[in-house]
Amino acid sequence: MARAKHEIIALDESPVSVAFTRRRGSEGYLAWHEAMEIHFIRAGSGSYFVDGETVMFRSNSAVVIQPREIHRFVPVSGGRIEKACIMFNPGELDLPETFVKDLKKMRRYVGLAAEESGNMNQAVCRIIRENKVRGPGWQPLVRVLLMEFLLRLKRSENNALPCAPHQVVRRALGYIERHYASPDFNIADLADELNISERHLLRLFFKDIGMSIKHYVMQKRIFQAQRIIRSRPALKLEAVSEAVGFRQYTLFYRMFRNFTGVSPCVYVRF
Repeated sequence: MARAKHEIIALDESPVSVAFTRRRGSEGYLAWHEAMEIHFIRAGSGSYFVDGETVMFRSNSAVVIQPREIHRFVPVSGGRIEKACIMFNPGELDLPETFVKDLKKMRRYVGLAAEESGNMNQAVCRIIRENKVRGPGWQPLVRVLLMEFLLRLKRSENNALPCAPHQVVRRALGYIERHYASPDFNIADLADELNISERHLLRLFFKDIGMSIKHYVMQKRIFQAQRIIRSRPALKLEAVSEAVGFRQYTLFYRMFRNFTGVSPCVYVRF
């Protein structure tokens, strides 16, 4: 099934879009768009892949995605997720300039105290209701409710650190960051480097990150290919393929399409 790599966020007449999810999480696709996106997680765990960084999350937390950052949602396999995705364009909300600057510097992950999470959930539910009912003055009220949500989020920035992966997994992520673009990368070498059995490494990695090492490395390669294409659109696609670790362009083409929903040729023209 084709998956669009770039989402055009149509906010209609509303200054804020909210999508609420209560179900078993399904893995997202590599996407980017012009809107700012905040994932407010009430229950569940997993990770987001944002701008080349893996961000693990747990219940009562938020993940902040800035405009035009490539990202992907990766839930724990079989786990149930309850979250709200809040999207808005900061430049179109008539927010104070200093506040917009603060939003751009906001931490990627914010842990929330249970009481604060409950207050933020109330603001989100009221935004959803105002968007649906659209009574007199609903648009200014939605802006006020968003401001409340963001101020509570900002106030919680230093409350908690993100849940950390196992020490072995952290070392594996560092090794992958250094070697994923090598066509000779293989899991056996990674296991030897970490002095751990390959089977145990695979189990720990999947438990903490929510995907296999092979899938994660492929995702890193395609993410980097997207960045190269966007920054150097005149570069030949064969050169991009080699730069991110593919020996065969046909494999790069197939994997790029699988992850983004479009071929690299189409992506270049976007």
